[in-house]
Amino acid sequence: MNKALYSLRLAASLPLYAVAILIWIEVTKTIVKSAVLVFTVYLTSYRFGEVLGVWIFCVLAAVIAYGVWLLGRYVRTSHFRTKPKPSSTDLP
Repeated sequence: MNKALYSLRLAASLPLYAVAILIWIEVTKTIVKSAVLVFTVYLTSYRFGEVLGVWIFCVLAAVIAYGVWLLGRYVRTSHFRTKPKPSSTDLP
């Protein structure tokens, strides 16, 4: 039964991991595109505001993706923040 429960938890967490990875890929592509714009063209104040807004949005999206990643970890192992129990075996 425990193996089935682990399989269900893993299957439930995989879509969350996939969403987080896809968000990170999109954030990376957007940051690279805006960085190319910054370093290749003279920026007017309007363009600078656009780039700054895009970077702020990307930071927020990355934070959300990190939260989704942590949610996937919690679904997979609901005790990921607890300390491991000490071992009862004696050291040599």
